[in-house]
Amino acid sequence: MNTKKNEVEERTFNIEGGPNKDRLTDAFKYAFDKSAGVKVDFAVAIGYTGPEGSPGRAYILMNIYDIKILGIEHESSSGESLNLYGNCMADLDTISVKKAVYKRYKFKAYYDSQSRKGKITFFS
Repeated sequence: MNTKKNEVEERTFNIEGGPNKDRLTDAFKYAFDKSAGVKVDFAVAIGYTGPEGSPGRAYILMNIYDIKILGIEHESSSGESLNLYGNCMADLDTISVKKAVYKRYKFKAYYDSQSRKGKITFFS
């Protein structure tokens, strides 16, 4: 009998920008519609050009596409803080688009639709 548990690898990154709440709601509503999909993009930082607080610090974008929003819930009573669930194609390790090796990941994210920032956790 195999008693080895499947371990799920989780990796968390910062969301530095993304869509407004209405666009997220529309993407959720049409996630499985083959004729009327709504594209959403997130600016997910795979790294930074300097330490936190340093002048001129910029983020390096993750290679990510085909984002599907499959669940949305309010995180607080503000109506702006959301928990998002879905899947996407991403490369969590490569900075170069030319060398990217994409894999489908599930994700969960905390997202503030007002500041358009948050945290996203990928798992397979």
